[in-house]
Parts: sequence; C-alpha cells; structure tokens
Amino acid sequence: MSFRWKAIGFIASVEGLFSLFFAIIVVSVMQGMIEEQFLKRAQVTAKLFSTTTENAVLATDVASLESFVNKVITNPDLLYARVRNADEVLAEAGTHEKLLYRPFKADQNLSDVDDKVFDTFAEIRLNGELFGRVEIGMATTLLERTITAVRWKVILVGLGEIILSAFISYLLGGLLVKQLSHLQSASKRIANGEMHYRIDVNGEDEIAQTAHAFNTMSAKLEGVLDTLQERNHALDRASTQLKSVLDTAQNGIITINENGMIEQANPCAERIFGYQTLEMVGENISLLIPDLYPSQHEDYLLDGLSHSGHEIEAQRQDGTTVPIWMAVSALQMDTEDSQRRFVAVIADITEQRAAQQTLIEAKEAAESANKAKTDFLHVMSHELRTPLQGARGPLQEFNDQFTAFEGMDILQELVDEIPDVAHRTTIQNALEVLHQEVHEVSSQGLRSAEHLLKLIEEILDFARIEAGKLKVDTVAVEASITVHEVLEMVQHQAAAKGLQLTSSIDEEITILADPMRFKQILLNLMGNAVKFTEQGEISLCAYAKDDHAWFEVSDTGCGIPEDQLDGIFTAFEQVDNSATRRVGGTGLGLPITRKLLKLMRGTIAVESTVEHGSTFRFSLPLQMGQKL
Repeated sequence: MSFRWKAIGFIASVEGLFSLFFAIIVVSVMQGMIEEQFLKRAQVTAKLFSTTTENAVLATDVASLESFVNKVITNPDLLYARVRNADEVLAEAGTHEKLLYRPFKADQNLSDVDDKVFDTFAEIRLNGELFGRVEIGMATTLLERTITAVRWKVILVGLGEIILSAFISYLLGGLLVKQLSHLQSASKRIANGEMHYRIDVNGEDEIAQTAHAFNTMSAKLEGVLDTLQERNHALDRASTQLKSVLDTAQNGIITINENGMIEQANPCAERIFGYQTLEMVGENISLLIPDLYPSQHEDYLLDGLSHSGHEIEAQRQDGTTVPIWMAVSALQMDTEDSQRRFVAVIADITEQRAAQQTLIEAKEAAESANKAKTDFLHVMSHELRTPLQGARGPLQEFNDQFTAFEGMDILQELVDEIPDVAHRTTIQNALEVLHQEVHEVSSQGLRSAEHLLKLIEEILDFARIEAGKLKVDTVAVEASITVHEVLEMVQHQAAAKGLQLTSSIDEEITILADPMRFKQILLNLMGNAVKFTEQGEISLCAYAKDDHAWFEVSDTGCGIPEDQLDGIFTAFEQVDNSATRRVGGTGLGLPITRKLLKLMRGTIAVESTVEHGSTFRFSLPLQMGQKL
C-alpha cells in the first residue's frame, strides 16, 4: 500500500476515531442533559402534586383527591397518578387500567426502567411526620425518540467530516509523496552506511527546508557518528583497562557516597572483608568499619579527608577484626548528580603489624643485649685494667733496674772474691746469661701487659662510644706535627720487620679534630699496616682537597678479600686468614676509628687486593676559611 493511501487511511481512521469519540461524547452529554431534565421534571411534577394534595390527605378529603388526580393525569407525559395515606390508596387514575395494578417500585434513574414507565414518588410530611405520599408514572417513549434522533444527526455529521478529510488527505498526499520518496530513499542510503549522501534541494518551501534540514542533519550525524565511534573505542579501552586495574589491584578499593553507602567494591576488598560485592553494595560503610560510624563517619568522609591514610580496625563477615590502612579521597565526577562520592583505598596490614611487632621486640631485645654487652665490657675492662696497671709498674721497674738490685751487687762481689780465675769466669758467664734470660722474660711480660692494656683501652673506648659517653674536643690541629709523631712511634716496629716507611705530607694542612683521637686513628691504621705487612713498604700521605683534608695509609701486606671488606668496620669481626690469627686483636680498632671519624664529621674507606696490600683513606674537615 502506497504512502498516499496509508495517509488517507490514517487520517480517515484518526478522523473517524475522533468523530466517533466526539459523537460518543456529544450523544452522551446530550443524553445526560435530556435525562437530567426528564428526571428533574418528574421530581418537580411529583413534588408539586404532593404539595397540591397535602391538605386533602391530612383531611382525608377523597373527593378533592380524586379531582386532583383526574386533573394531573391530563398531562400527556403522565401515564398514572396515585395518592396514598399511611394505610391505603385514597385516589388513583391512569391512561391504562393495568398500570394501576402494577406493584409500585420507584426508579432511581432511567437505567432502572424496563417497561418504558419511569416510576417516582414524593412524600407528604408535616413537621417531620409522614402522612402519605403521591406516586406517578411518566412515559419514556418520547425521551428515547429524542435521543435516537440526536445520535443519527451526530453520526451523519461525523461521516461527512470523514469523507471530506479523506478527500483533502488524498490531495495533500500527492503533493508530499514525491519529496517523501526522496527522503525515504536518502534515509535508506544513510541507514546503509552512505553517510555522505545528500538530497537535492529545489525551491524554498517547507519541503525544500525539510530537505535542507535533512542534509544538515545527515552531515552532523556523520560527524557525530565518527566522534562517537572514536569515543566508544576509547571508552571500551579505558573501561577494560580500569576493570583490569581494579581486578588486579593489591589493595581493596571501595566507592562510597556522601551518606556512607557502599556503591562499588573490587575483588581485593572482597578478600579482605569476606563479603561478595553484591553483599556490600547498598550497605553502610559501618558494616565493614563499625568504629567509624556514626561518631566519626561524617567528619572523616566530609571534613577530614585523609590523603595519606591511617590505620583502623575493620570487621570481616565472620565477625573477626582485621587491621587495615585506609586512605579516603573525594571522587571527581563530571555528572549532573550533585551527590558527593569518595574512594577508599584499603590495605590489609595484618602481616605488617605482626612484622612491626616482631621488629619492635627484636629491637628491644637487641638494645637490651647491647646495653648488657656494653655494661659488661665497661665493667670487665675496668676490673682488668686496674690489676694490669698494678702489674705493669713492677714489671717495668724489674726490667729497667734488675742489674741495680742490691742482691745482684752482693752476688757480683762474691764472684769477684773467688780466687780461682777459671771458676770466677765460669760463674761470671753464668750470671750474665741469667741476667739476659731474666731481662727477656720481664720484657715479654711487660709487652704482654702493654698489649692487654691497649686491648682494654679499645674495649673501653668502644663501650663509651656505644653508650654515647665518648666526647671529642674539636680544635684546630696542625696535621703534619701529629703525622710525624706517629711515624716516629711506629718507626722502631717497622724497622724490626725490615719495612720501609715513606711519607708525603702537606705541611700547611690545619684540620678541625680532637688531637688525641686524631693521633689514635693514625696510630691504629699505621699499627695495622705494620702488623699485616711482612715485607715491602708502608706509606702515609696527607693532602687537601676542597674543604677536607685527606689521609692515606698504604701497605704491601696480605690484603683483604673483597667479600670481607664490609665486615672489617663491624665490631669484633676480623678478616679470617692466617695473618690475622697470628697477630691477634679484638677486632675493635677499625670500628672505633670509623666512629671517631663520624664524631669529628669525617669519613673512611678502604681499597684492598689480596697479596698486594691495602689502602685506607679517611677525611677530616679543614679549619674554617682554609681551602688549599
């Protein structure tokens, strides 16, 4: 079927439906009005009839009542009339006698009428007391004929309107079909993907304007579709990426509205709290964090947003608590929805809490053990140093004055008095051998005592440093003087082993250091170099660079393995080789050296090659204003 006939059919159908609807309304309204007028007339007639007969009923004047009945029945619409008192019929009349024998049943409206007689009545009352009533029956035949005539008139008018509308539609359809066919063809081509297709525009009438608007719409639609496709692709990629990020995130992520209601949750949040996402969505955040609501919830979410996060106790589905770290931030959304939303990033810190507690306990245990160790070393060192100091003095005196003892003088006099030269010579030689052996023994004991005292001093220094009680007095020190003093002190030990000492000193260097501790550092490094070098040379050089003085102690000794370089500055640790075992020591010299340098704002480093030697390099700040 063509558009024209469809248009005609559509318009005729619409017009027909409208006409039918209009006819129904008009007929209904008119019928209602006619029926209302009929009912009012019936009620008024009954009322007037009751008023007319009221006195006659009260007086039981039958003759007057019959007169009134006969007069009223002359009304062409009335089929019968009757007057009753409380007990009996006083008077009645009708157009047909059978109407008088019908049982009276009042009709409320015309729909109750089934015999073309509308029965109604009016009561006769005086001061509220009922004395009787009048009954009348009105014919509905004329009313029905009137309503039927109205209906036919309305139907004829509607049919004429439908025919006229169909004819006009037929004429207009011919004018529109051609352009509509062009629009139809263009729409199909655009629907098939030819977004560039446009309709030829002829004239400036509404059809031409429609075609122009269609072309404009097609052009915009083409651009919108291109943009929409690009954005859809980008949105799909972003949505996929976001879902992947949320699904694989190692932290729980929950979206909350300003009322604290959960709107979204990722899989990690499900694992932390034990709920499925659907079980959390729509619930208040207090389901997961009871302590946060209601006293803290609003302040925290709306006023106290924490971007750095804090720790809080949460509750799992099974009722157990779990420590979490939670950071909440406002979610920026470009939507018309004015409700604020927040994103909560949540991490289960159960393991971190346990590890932290373990670390605290380990730290406390280590500090306690370290304090006990330091106290022990300090006490023991003092307990050992006192008797060693007491033993060192007599040994030194015995070593220095053995030959000057009075007993030795008496013994020498006795030897001199022996007359036999041979015996005297033999005894004299034995006495000299005894003297030499006693001197060697006493010297060895003295060296052992001095070695022990040095070890004890190192332990005491270490204990003071660990306890934070070692103080350094930083003053200006001419480095060259201290360097030369140290070289002289180790010269004898180096010469005894056949080692060559060399030095290269910048005589202008003035450093900021504790003189005694600076000398202790040099003696420690030079002493180690002599101890661990069997042949070759030991060099000490000092130079200034920028705002620091640098000192280098190099030797050609046994060297240090690369994997043990980091351990040499650790207390009580030594390089594990034969040379170390041979010379002994506490393993505190280098750790003390490093700590002393740190107290004086200096640094130390080492370079070493096994069997080729080592170089220890340390720095100390130059005196203010000195920059060589």
